[in-house]
Amino acid sequence: MQQAISLDTNDRSPEAWLGYTRAAAGQRDQALEVLAQLKTISKAPLGVAMVYAGLEDKNQTFTWLQKAFDQREADLALVQVDPIFDSLRADPRYLDLLRRMKLVA
Repeated sequence: MQQAISLDTNDRSPEAWLGYTRAAAGQRDQALEVLAQLKTISKAPLGVAMVYAGLEDKNQTFTWLQKAFDQREADLALVQVDPIFDSLRADPRYLDLLRRMKLVA
């Protein structure tokens, strides 16, 4: 992930994946460092949501998913199938988001 980050400074997904994997591995402090970097980039709300999902902070995850929705981030459609967001599926906010994205009736 570090190498991918160094190769393409315009793509924020490697940083998001790095933050998520660190969070999922229990490396909270390192995940928070990545999160701080991602938050400074206005075009990375989905990446921030990914890290918060790894940290199991549902409220912040939904806050940043909403920001991704507001910015019409194309990759947001993956929230429906991406296992990173599995823990959100039982939350009513998840279904509401999918409805607003017109992914479910």
